Amino acid sequence: MKNLLNPKWILFLNSIPLLILSFILYNDYSIIKSLLDEETHSLWFQFSSALTLLFVGNLAFAIYHYIKKLKLNYNYAIYSSIFYLVYLYCYFQHLNEIVPSTIPDWMISGNLFLHMGTFIMPTLIHSILIFTLIFTKDIDKASALKNFLALIAIPIIAYLSSQIGLPILHQIDTNFSIHFIIIAFILTTFLFLFFLIRLFYILILKKGNAWKKYQLAWKIPVCILFPILGLLINNGVSSFSQLFVNTNGIFGNFSSPWFYLFALVNGVLLCLPKFKNYRLELLLFALKTILFTYIVYFFFVFLPYLPFALLAIIALGTGFLMLTPIMIFVIQSIQLYNDFKDLTSQFSKKTLLIIAVVAFSVLPTTITFNYIQDKYVIKETLEYVYNPDFEKEYKIDIHSLENTLFAIKASKKSKDAFVFGENLPYLNTYFNWLVLDNLTLSDTKLNYIERVFFGEKNKSREFLNRSTSKDNVTITKANSNSVYDEKQHAWKSTIDLEITNHDRDLSEYTTKINLPEGCYISDYYLYVGDKKEYGLLTEKKSALWVFNNIRNENKDPGLLYYLNKNTIAFKVFPFAINETRKTGIEILHKEPISLTIDDENFTLGDSLQRNNNLETKNAFYVTATAKKNLQKVIRKPYYHFVVDASIDISNKATIYTDIIEDIIEKQPLEHKSKISLVNSFTETFDYSSNWKENYTKNTFKDGFYLDRGIKNILFETYKNQGIQTYPIIVVLSNNLNKAIIENNFSNYTSNYYESEFFYTINADYEITSHSLVNNPLETVNKVSSIPSKNTISCLKYEQNGQTYLLKDDNQLSVLPNATIDFDNTSNKNWENGIKMQAQYLHSIFYLKEYQKEWIELIRASFASHIMNQYTSFIVVENEAQKAALLSKQQKVLSGNKALDLDEETPQMSEPSLLLLLAIVLLFFYYKKIH
Repeated sequence: MKNLLNPKWILFLNSIPLLILSFILYNDYSIIKSLLDEETHSLWFQFSSALTLLFVGNLAFAIYHYIKKLKLNYNYAIYSSIFYLVYLYCYFQHLNEIVPSTIPDWMISGNLFLHMGTFIMPTLIHSILIFTLIFTKDIDKASALKNFLALIAIPIIAYLSSQIGLPILHQIDTNFSIHFIIIAFILTTFLFLFFLIRLFYILILKKGNAWKKYQLAWKIPVCILFPILGLLINNGVSSFSQLFVNTNGIFGNFSSPWFYLFALVNGVLLCLPKFKNYRLELLLFALKTILFTYIVYFFFVFLPYLPFALLAIIALGTGFLMLTPIMIFVIQSIQLYNDFKDLTSQFSKKTLLIIAVVAFSVLPTTITFNYIQDKYVIKETLEYVYNPDFEKEYKIDIHSLENTLFAIKASKKSKDAFVFGENLPYLNTYFNWLVLDNLTLSDTKLNYIERVFFGEKNKSREFLNRSTSKDNVTITKANSNSVYDEKQHAWKSTIDLEITNHDRDLSEYTTKINLPEGCYISDYYLYVGDKKEYGLLTEKKSALWVFNNIRNENKDPGLLYYLNKNTIAFKVFPFAINETRKTGIEILHKEPISLTIDDENFTLGDSLQRNNNLETKNAFYVTATAKKNLQKVIRKPYYHFVVDASIDISNKATIYTDIIEDIIEKQPLEHKSKISLVNSFTETFDYSSNWKENYTKNTFKDGFYLDRGIKNILFETYKNQGIQTYPIIVVLSNNLNKAIIENNFSNYTSNYYESEFFYTINADYEITSHSLVNNPLETVNKVSSIPSKNTISCLKYEQNGQTYLLKDDNQLSVLPNATIDFDNTSNKNWENGIKMQAQYLHSIFYLKEYQKEWIELIRASFASHIMNQYTSFIVVENEAQKAALLSKQQKVLSGNKALDLDEETPQMSEPSLLLLLAIVLLFFYYKKIH
């Protein structure tokens, strides 16, 4: 422990924590600075300067002592204690001024109260340890009894002083009273921690006294009973049946059996006597070092709350349990040091150091390995569900997935709890960083994944949303203008809208715009007050997150983003009663188009000026004029039966086989049918003589993932465009209401022109039709038989040895293409828009490099200033919102495409303040009843 006098500890316990704290504070300040007034800016400057001076002062002190080979002395301890306590006192006094209540919670990265305590407390504890070493130089003369009496006297004196002093202070000036109480509290707590650490330092090192002789009398309670009792109280365990069940704890979710096991084993190891067998001692040294990681973890968990331990002792009595980690930390540190020193007589220091480092790394390495496994599982799961490679066979560890989803849900629920709730302090932060790239999964996606793999249907958390009824907010004036750009041979059209709220206050305008093929949005504006604000082109998830947070505060966001390959969502908020707001969009298009927004129809471009058939050498499209000269093809149908193979339907297997045979017998088709068995996964085979055997061998599992089953079929149709057949999709299930479909299949019908319907048949042979592109689970019509004749033609187009089948209509068609060379030097270039769409259409079915393509398309969108399926135009009100948006965007782009930002407005909880408030209330209640 005397090694703590080495100046290098200043680097680890002061310099590094302060650098981390400074980084957090700087990030928060850089986002909110535009919202701060001059006085608040001055406060930030003052506290930043003071923190910098403290950092430089400590670092200079460490460098000087290191060069001079001097040990730290009481001067450093006094300096650190006084200056950092004063800094904390002043900081907390002005916290509400540093971050005014006008600053939205979602702009702050976390709890500034907790951050300050977490990163400055190591310096204060280090100072207390130095005081302990300096005032206990002669261990033989140090009295454990006197120290113990001083320790228990402090809470008693504090309680008596409060009984006598508080009524007196009540008669004095309120501000003086508050300052006096806070200063007295800080000094008393500092002394209490000093005597506590010094007591155990004396008990461990002093030889030949009663404390040493009967050490088990205090070691067993402190090292075994207190940790287990603390876990039980934290987890709210009042009966044996609740032991490993209650996951909602005061300071975190420590309900796992491992926490109890580690506490018990570590306590037993600390209570064991010395053995003469050095190999056994070496083993015990390694075990104690392994579990020392466990103690260090809890030491840091409770570090920010140590100042409130004294209040908890006075008010509750059980508050001493908050001090258990620091007590065991001191005991175990000294024991390990002594064990190391004793073992050097039999083993080299190098060997012992290697053993110590390896042993200390066991638990962190195990946790990291498990998290890496979770990262792989969640990556595979997200890829399978949201970015599938249709040619890849997926094998997902369901048990690991279940654990990973539980960990994600626990970290999401932490904001709803008293302090940490179901969260694991620090470990959840590490989990979010390593597994989730500091992002999360929305409740919608979590529930969706659980339904796919576990057949569960959990309701997402419901939030109070304002009415977005379009009936109350309508377009009252609309104008359009089109200009032909000779340079890029395309039209640039603008649509200007005036939108009026006819009813309630704080209404939202929301609508959908269906864009024709080859039509792209290149700009957007919204009037905020009298100022015309142009939209920022940003990554879509970041824009949605910021829009929802701004909307919750009744500010002025406007938003445009893609819902699918050609449908745009358009939102403006808020509208006061009878308010009219002006907004508009700019559109690039190759040919004249007709566009509808609500009830307003727009004709954009002039057919007399259009360029009929200009194509580049890398043709990514075919114009409507060119399509008139293409060969028409009428494809022949075949049945593709999609059979529900979920566990709920296993008793209907023979009924479905009979229905399939009956359809094929009564309505035979020229081409051989196919059958897909669908549960969490999909297995497809040809209809043949042994198809029943394949079906009955299938293992019925949870989930009816119809979404993937139909997408597989549409992928095969897209892939085999040279084969002139198409599937009639027939779903056999009695539980279509339990079928899992994410949205619809509009993105996947690029090569499926003959029909927009699929058909379902239940065990009673009732046939219904359903739309592939609009609410697939809703019945469109009941039919007597499955339509099997085709009269719909498509167009055959060949390029570079590849065959494309195009829709037979009077619109431009975009050709999917994997390799795109974007013109990054040209702003608002229509050809870049068509290239982005070509790559996006290809990536819908071929997602092997989805992460890379996602980034490429976002960069191409930014460079060309054209919105695509991964970006969004958003209008925000001020620079702080822009800074927050760009910060979130950077976070999203560095993570997995399928992960999300928080779907709720993050609340800036203050657990330390809550804890202090609860303790103080209990304290006054205790006084009242006594």
